[in-house]
Amino acid sequence: ISWGANRTVDEISFYNAVRLMRNQKYSQAVKKLNKLPQEIYEYRIYSKIENESENILNDFKEEKISYEDANNYFDGLKEYVKAKDIEIIEENLSAANGLNESRMQFEKGKNYEKDGNYAKAINAFKKVIEDDENYEKAQKHIKEFTEIVVKDSYLKLEEYKNNNNYKVALELISEIEEAVNDDKINNYRKYFSAVKRGEEYLKDGARYSYRQTLYNSPNKKSESNYYLASSGNAKIYSYYVDEDFRVWVKIKCDGGFYWIIA
Repeated sequence: ISWGANRTVDEISFYNAVRLMRNQKYSQAVKKLNKLPQEIYEYRIYSKIENESENILNDFKEEKISYEDANNYFDGLKEYVKAKDIEIIEENLSAANGLNESRMQFEKGKNYEKDGNYAKAINAFKKVIEDDENYEKAQKHIKEFTEIVVKDSYLKLEEYKNNNNYKVALELISEIEEAVNDDKINNYRKYFSAVKRGEEYLKDGARYSYRQTLYNSPNKKSESNYYLASSGNAKIYSYYVDEDFRVWVKIKCDGGFYWIIA
């Protein structure tokens, strides 16, 4: 009789805990669950907490509760004495964290769009996950803004090429290369990187050991116009970037000017 009476009290306590969970009072509910005989109620408690963990995540996905509330509810479930054995709690908490970060990135993207910073907007929209209801909008923005960034970059980079402004060009490419992957822009990067090397050779007054093939002009594909000089040092007078983005430098040796690949 005593055993039966105790079980009746435990059942009432269990259903009171369930009622509290329905009202999203998870900490209070878990306190009651912790007092129940675990050898009898463990499976039922596990099942109930797993269901509630899913409910919390779904409510957050549907924006019925805030991110702060979701975290508080998960924390309440984790107060259960054997919560560490219920993996779904951490899994759903992690999913809620990921979704919250995704929503924040979408808002960042919209703010960057307002500021006209389309490259940063693209980077933000790329971090929007598929579980986020904003995912399709983000993908649409990525496509639209990529076209804008690429078109604008072509115009600017060609202007910088004409003005030999490699510093500004490389800065621009550095800003956009994470946002867009475009072959033409990649080639601009190779070109301006080569120009930077050539300018550094001139600035530093570099001298080269020229025991290698010497050409009468740069970018020669034929071997009919070269000879092998004896070893020595030569001053660099100018440079040239060929179509393969190799840097040629002009040196003076043996009484004449020749080109070598730096």
